[in-house]
Amino acid sequence: LNDYLQLDLGIGYYNTNIRISELDRECGDINLRYALTSHLELQLNTRFEMFRFGSGGPSGAYALTQLHYRL
Repeated sequence: LNDYLQLDLGIGYYNTNIRISELDRECGDINLRYALTSHLELQLNTRFEMFRFGSGGPSGAYALTQLHYRL
């Protein structure tokens, strides 16, 4: 297996109760995966989440880096 680079982009919307205003959440995801060989892989998973987008609500984010080795 040759090395490869994969990029995944995503957007999301979640609302726990559409009858109550300003409970909605929006998010954007970026996931990057790089396989060096068939046994070694490096991943970066990120998310940025906004509450009440456009209304000045709070936001949050995370990033996770993983190194996988398979026998």
